[in-house]
Amino acid sequence: CKGEDRSLLENIDNEIKEDIRMNQGTEHCRFEVITWSTVFGHIRCALVWLLLSVSLCVGAGNEPAEGAGVADENDLMTNLIPFWLDNYFTHPSYLKVDNKPLLYIYRPEFLVDDLGGAENVAAAFKRMRQACRDRGFDGLYILGEYRGLDRSHLELMKRIGLDYTFAYCWSILNNPSPEQAIRTQMEKIAKTQELGVIPQVVTISQAWSGWHDEGSIWKIRIEH
Repeated sequence: CKGEDRSLLENIDNEIKEDIRMNQGTEHCRFEVITWSTVFGHIRCALVWLLLSVSLCVGAGNEPAEGAGVADENDLMTNLIPFWLDNYFTHPSYLKVDNKPLLYIYRPEFLVDDLGGAENVAAAFKRMRQACRDRGFDGLYILGEYRGLDRSHLELMKRIGLDYTFAYCWSILNNPSPEQAIRTQMEKIAKTQELGVIPQVVTISQAWSGWHDEGSIWKIRIEH
């Protein structure tokens, strides 16, 4: 976030919450909620593409919902990528590095089934990057979420053509103290670095409470 004072950040938070409340359940409850904000020029946004199994997707009434993958490569290249380019990647406030938009993918391994193999995913990612070049960018950075230390999984992420990994959060059990939460995260970050399979974008979790305050609950305060 480019905001330089706390009041600006609070305004962003309040406006987004109000827009979500007003548009809950409509087609506008998405990226437009951010772009409507009067302080939008002060922030940078990027997409996180959620690839969830049907069992993990739950609708507003707790009914099963469809996952968010793709039918095939044609679906990806003729529907998703053009939509992302037209509505998101080319937006002035979309996050870009080296003139490349950033696309974050949650559970990227699910694309292996959607596209019929790791090699097909890698080929599709190459086409996605070329589609961005065709629109004036220098490519596309694709980051995959993973918070574990399994070398074989990291090797799969490299094989499908991801540029980086990132952790949505770091799993820390048994309600750790702030000191334990800091130490455990640093150990996992260092171990990922030591494995050296694929570069990581380092993320740090400040707290965790579960969706409904279940499981391990912890918080790192500013003084820590």
